[in-house]
Amino acid sequence: MKKSIPYKISLILLFALGVINLNAQNVINIINPNGVEKIITLNTLSKITFSGTNMILNYQNGTNESMAFSTINKMLFATPTILNDIKIEDKMMLYPNPASDKLYLKNVNDENLNISIFSISGLQLLKITALKSSEPIDISSLPKGFFVLKINDQAIKFTKK
Repeated sequence: MKKSIPYKISLILLFALGVINLNAQNVINIINPNGVEKIITLNTLSKITFSGTNMILNYQNGTNESMAFSTINKMLFATPTILNDIKIEDKMMLYPNPASDKLYLKNVNDENLNISIFSISGLQLLKITALKSSEPIDISSLPKGFFVLKINDQAIKFTKK
């Protein structure tokens, strides 16, 4: 069964909102198919809703902005930064994603890690400490679904299959 575009965007927003709560992020960057970016400060929004094939941004000042899904290529939730050049190989990663029993970390330098796994609703399901980054993370006890893994001050979403 093919899922609709609003369903996919809703899932992306749910993941992003979970990461926002974990990392105190405060902007949304919406990129159209031509690469043009629109940056919106999240505290100016009262809510984001969906109607048909549109995403509606409801601002705190009472105004609304409608965006057709076809004009949204990518949405990023991030904290504004003055760093322009971030090397992709330095970014923390986990694999495989989706995973079934174990997750592995890449580009994590700490040996004493504080690892937490949260459900998409924000409930902490696992907490692991003093794990070396080379050791696998056992997720066999988790049900199938979507999760956010938080290591120290970074978060990554993943799927358990």
